[in-house]
Amino acid sequence: MAENFDLKRALETLAMDDWLNPTEPFGGTNTELIGDKTKEEDPRYWISQASLMLMNNYKRSARSVSRVLGIDRDRIVRSTKLYVDLDPKFETPEDVVEALKEYQKQTVRSTK
Repeated sequence: MAENFDLKRALETLAMDDWLNPTEPFGGTNTELIGDKTKEEDPRYWISQASLMLMNNYKRSARSVSRVLGIDRDRIVRSTKLYVDLDPKFETPEDVVEALKEYQKQTVRSTK
């Protein structure tokens, strides 16, 4: 398989897509809007908050959090890089679950 890899073509593709000069800066964000969504509408927000709460408050690794939540470790890492700070209102797993339930109730009410 490695014999079929064309490095020159891959580099040309990267140059065409301008991967070396992205229009959006790389790094974590805590903005209220991600694209046209609020952070609460983004599933990665909830994954990051649950993960960060376990990592910070219970001193768990991403791998351990992955096992606890039943979510792929890479998804946890990507989510926590996007939302880098734990919301202060989340101190226990129950806080995260209650906030998510409340958000779901608000969403259901607003769609009726």
